Amino acid sequence: MSTTHHSPLRSSYTAAGEMPWKLLRAEGAIGDGKIRPVHLQLIPTNRCNGRCPWCSCANVDRAEELGDRELLAVLRFFAKRGTQAVTFTGGGEPTLHRALVPALLMASQWGMECGLVTNGLVWSRAKRTELELADEALTWARMSIVDTVGRYDCDRVARFCENLPRVDVGVSFTVTEGVNLETAAALCRLAEQAPNLTHVRFVQDIVQPDRASMDRLVARCQPLSAKAIFQYRDRFQPGAAACLLSRLKPLIGADGHVYPCCGVQYAAEDARCLPARFRMGHWSEFDRLVPFDGSICRKCFYGPYNETLARLIAPMHHEAFV
Repeated sequence: MSTTHHSPLRSSYTAAGEMPWKLLRAEGAIGDGKIRPVHLQLIPTNRCNGRCPWCSCANVDRAEELGDRELLAVLRFFAKRGTQAVTFTGGGEPTLHRALVPALLMASQWGMECGLVTNGLVWSRAKRTELELADEALTWARMSIVDTVGRYDCDRVARFCENLPRVDVGVSFTVTEGVNLETAAALCRLAEQAPNLTHVRFVQDIVQPDRASMDRLVARCQPLSAKAIFQYRDRFQPGAAACLLSRLKPLIGADGHVYPCCGVQYAAEDARCLPARFRMGHWSEFDRLVPFDGSICRKCFYGPYNETLARLIAPMHHEAFV
């Protein structure tokens, strides 16, 4: 099964393993030969209400959580440095943090677009006032399906879309051995019906990728929806010695430390946590942090980003002759 086709849909909603077209169009990403933190990835809490068997964060300290004031302080810090977007992700489940909605509103007021990665279990039934506020602040939300083998209530996704009518909603579906193809097909059909459901991303279990199951799913679902995206994760490359991505879109963990990307849980080994040796420093020290040494990463999906960033900041003559 070919996996080399790149569509506008993939370029809009995926980054790992892709040619970074967004980077080439990103104003403010490079200035005076320096890489700016355009996109912040933020884990507000490690607490989680899901028990996904493939979870790449299964071994994190579930007690770790940014305090309410610190959460807002992180956002203010990066807003002052020109950060244009923030994704609230896990870790754990971001909607379990009591200050998430205020954080979304403040980030929006400070000029940052907001994204959210969630399992949707809370916001499929949250209070109307809370949802209305989130609907104002969010640009997009990606709902991760918590059971892709058994029977999953796809109506939960429909309710989530209805609760956030102004938000672009995507679905993330982890493909494991024994995947339920009927659930996958039902989500594809829902994507064709729900106006704000932008895409359904089917991605291999990164830790234990099963190509045969992925191939079967592609054959079943590709004809059902133009909104289906398929991402294979059984092919990767070693990390770059100078991980410049760590300056462009750093990850702040629930422990307050800066990490180079959202893939450190499996970069060197099957750690299923954010290992201490991947810490770059505390978020308040970001200005003086150097790019991460990614030579320790055995598994990296951001090679095209690092290669492009390296070329963009390298000295060049006759730049007007494009």
